Amino acid sequence: MQAIPEKGGPYNRITEEYYIRAKDTIDYDQETGLFIWRRITKNSNRSIGKKAGNKRDNRIRLGITINGIQKHIQGHKLALYITNGYIPCEVDHINGDSSDNRLINLRECTHKQNSANRKLNKNNKTGFKGVEIKGSKFVARIRMNGSMKHLGIFIKPEDAAKKYNEFALKLHGEFARLNEIKGENCE
Repeated sequence: MQAIPEKGGPYNRITEEYYIRAKDTIDYDQETGLFIWRRITKNSNRSIGKKAGNKRDNRIRLGITINGIQKHIQGHKLALYITNGYIPCEVDHINGDSSDNRLINLRECTHKQNSANRKLNKNNKTGFKGVEIKGSKFVARIRMNGSMKHLGIFIKPEDAAKKYNEFALKLHGEFARLNEIKGENCE
């Protein structure tokens, strides 16, 4: 009995051959972020001029088949491949919407930079990234070099969020996803 390869194993890797095939059969609109079928293969249920790809886990994936083996390419990686001519290791969606593949919303990054731009965790109870409740106070923390760095204890969650924003901006620069604090930046 043949072993099933692990996720990400050699049978699951997407080679450049698939990106080349995708580039030959799909048009990418940099303004809208949409992919459109330009050419189709025989016995395909796809139509020229129709939208390519489907949404899965809020990401656009495009099915490409070579020699009967189908692989799904992530839309954001294909967009940068078509535009720049090479497969990026990791891609950040600047606005945090992983289905928005407009070129203006995509940038190549490291895993660490991409993690810095993550949205607020859905389990967060304070409404602020990097802020948690400890008793009747609020603690500001940030992940730095694989461990959590304590930034301080505050009476108001907004003060803890401000401290997080300050440190995140220094640490992550343009990749920092900052908290929106009411009353801030008003003139």
